[in-house]
Amino acid sequence: VAHKEMAGLLLLDEMIRQYRPAHSMDSSTRGDTHSLQAHHVMKVRVEHCTAPRPSIHLRGSFQKYVDAFNALHRELSKLRGFGVLSVEANPDGPPRIGSFEVSFTLEDTQTRKLLGPFLVFSKLQLGCWPSHNKLAAQLQTGLQMLIHHAN
Repeated sequence: VAHKEMAGLLLLDEMIRQYRPAHSMDSSTRGDTHSLQAHHVMKVRVEHCTAPRPSIHLRGSFQKYVDAFNALHRELSKLRGFGVLSVEANPDGPPRIGSFEVSFTLEDTQTRKLLGPFLVFSKLQLGCWPSHNKLAAQLQTGLQMLIHHAN
């Protein structure tokens, strides 16, 4: 996600507050909201640094970014269900130095409604690495809230 576009993204926490139903979702109201349904298209976009490392100005390893992307991709495959899940690395061109930015959109192909993009994580803003398990859980929470809101 380009820096100028990030300002337009709704943070996941804000999205959950916006779409959370007035009543809490217990196991009887969740239904099949743990995974995508046949009419859902979820697009997860990950901007991650591809600069050669180590260098004079950059420490660490390029492989850490690739490994973090691959781990997130594996975790997210559990959300696929019957819908379409797309996980893309650097879809908007060259990434920013040090970036690992994760956002997503959810489209309902029956209603043609597109929700998002929602920013889930920003290494540039937080200054730390994400946990792929925590990111997957946050994306699942976001997915549940949006599907519940759409029903």
